[in-house]
Amino acid sequence: MKDIIYLYDGTFEGFLTVVYSVFKRKILPKKIITNQEYHYNLFDKEEYIHTDFILSDKVFAGIKNISEHAMYNIFYAFLCDKNNKELIILDYIINLFRFKEKLIYMRNINSVLDVENMVKKVKREAHKFKGFVRFSKMENDIYYAKIEPDNDILEIVSRHFKKRLQNDLWIIEDAKRKVVSFYNKKDFVIVNKFSDIYERLIKTNKEIEYEQLWKCFFENVNIKERKNLRCQRNFMQKKYWKNILEVTK
Repeated sequence: MKDIIYLYDGTFEGFLTVVYSVFKRKILPKKIITNQEYHYNLFDKEEYIHTDFILSDKVFAGIKNISEHAMYNIFYAFLCDKNNKELIILDYIINLFRFKEKLIYMRNINSVLDVENMVKKVKREAHKFKGFVRFSKMENDIYYAKIEPDNDILEIVSRHFKKRLQNDLWIIEDAKRKVVSFYNKKDFVIVNKFSDIYERLIKTNKEIEYEQLWKCFFENVNIKERKNLRCQRNFMQKKYWKNILEVTK
């Protein structure tokens, strides 16, 4: 008998729909993976599970009814860039329905510890990016920023800047996942990047002047004799530098 693999669209609602299918059929899959990532294997039986918002809402409500904290963990763990995260979270959910709210204290279960570590990883990176995001003012009074985080934190970062920049129009692009968050002074929406129009936004002359002044200030306040790149990388890893104005060339 072939091992079953569930394919889905990569959304949180799509994953919860898969969870519903697992509980209904009572068959544990070998793997849960997005259809974009899957490579056909002759020895596997794959099935695409279409996202159903009614079913995903049922799963969401069932989990939340047991423990809001567990629901929070599940959502943040889903944002983590980790191999087989879907199977880890599925095991967490299965055990949640078995042990109820006690599960969060049962660190002897591998998925509980894994989910906790995934949540910490996502929260840590999201916290860093609240300070790392650099906006540039474009024409038509639009502010644009580009990020490339390890984890899928665009929604978390967007929620933060919705409060901080609530009276401005802004765009944040996650270049790694090719998705963009648009904010219209009321709310933000995240959509797939369908063209390079964001890269062709034109900076205002004042913005160019301000950027040059900021770089000049950053260079001049540094004391060359006390320069410590190792210490700097501890606070801001080098992989983030290319989208940070003061350290880009």
